[in-house]
Amino acid sequence: RTEETDEDRRRTELYILMSKRIALKESMPALEDFYRALEMQVIIREGKENSPYISRIAQLTQRTNQFNFTTQRRSESDIQRLYQGRAAECLIVNLRDRFGDYGLVGVIIFTAVDGIFVDTFLLSCRALGKGVEHRLLARLGEIAMQRGLNRVEVRYLQTKKNRPALEFLE
Repeated sequence: RTEETDEDRRRTELYILMSKRIALKESMPALEDFYRALEMQVIIREGKENSPYISRIAQLTQRTNQFNFTTQRRSESDIQRLYQGRAAECLIVNLRDRFGDYGLVGVIIFTAVDGIFVDTFLLSCRALGKGVEHRLLARLGEIAMQRGLNRVEVRYLQTKKNRPALEFLE
C-alpha cells in the first residue's frame, strides 16, 4: 500500500475542476476550440531519486489500466531500487490548464543503451486524449536524438483493459 498522495488529498478539488472543464467543453463549437481554450501546459521532467513523487509514481503504476502499456505494478521500494541501481531512468509529467493543476498524471520508465527501451509508459485517464501521450513519445524521441540513439522501442503487453494504449501505438 502506498501513502496518501497530493492527488488523493485534492480529489474533491479535482472533481470540481473537472466539472468546469466539462462545462467549457459543452460551450465550445469544436473540440479543437475546447483544447485551445484550456490553455494546457504539459511539464515533463526527470524523476529524481529522492523525489516527493515516489508515492505517486508507485500509485500510478498500481492504478492505471487503460493507458498502461505493460501494467507492471510497482511499490515505492521498487521505484527507489530503480533509481538506486541507475539502470533505468524515469520521466514524470504534470498537466495544468486554465482551471488548475491535474497533478502528476504520467510516468515513463526506460533504459538507454543502444536505443531507448521503454519498460513502463502510463498516463492517467484524466490526461488521456489531450495530446499528452504524443508529447511524451516525442520527448523520448528527443532524448534518443540527443544521445545519438537510433530507435525508441515501447513494450506492450496486452491486458483486458489496456486497449487504448495499443490503439495509440498503432
